Amino acid sequence: METTLSNTSSYLFGGALLALVGLVAYDRLPTAIGRTLSTAAPTKPLTRAQVTEMYPEGTWQRTAYDDYVRVLLDEELIFPCIYATKGFKADNQVYVFIDSDDLSDPRHIRALASGLVDYLPKARSLGPNTSLVLLAKQNP
Repeated sequence: METTLSNTSSYLFGGALLALVGLVAYDRLPTAIGRTLSTAAPTKPLTRAQVTEMYPEGTWQRTAYDDYVRVLLDEELIFPCIYATKGFKADNQVYVFIDSDDLSDPRHIRALASGLVDYLPKARSLGPNTSLVLLAKQNP
């Protein structure tokens, strides 16, 4: 139990640090890039129900989500960890989507920072094995 609390604290601290880095990077972006978040995809973390309701089968978001679930629940694989699997089964995870696997894109930094800002204050209330899952569109 103490190890779980320690790990949770580490993850929350890491997430908070990542959010801070994202916000600092966002603050230093040139104005020419623009500071408006894309309206094409929500930046607030979505629940499992919201993902399946918002993104029909065949969309890249739903494909990324379904691939993630398939890997997560595959009992033949060593990865993922038990806590991620438990968090998924208990519906403790929330999801943020970005439309490219280029994590250096300023839009994605803003989307992740925005997701973390929303997620971190309520992370403990989501359950003991919660995760903010970032799913990206795979580029060819």
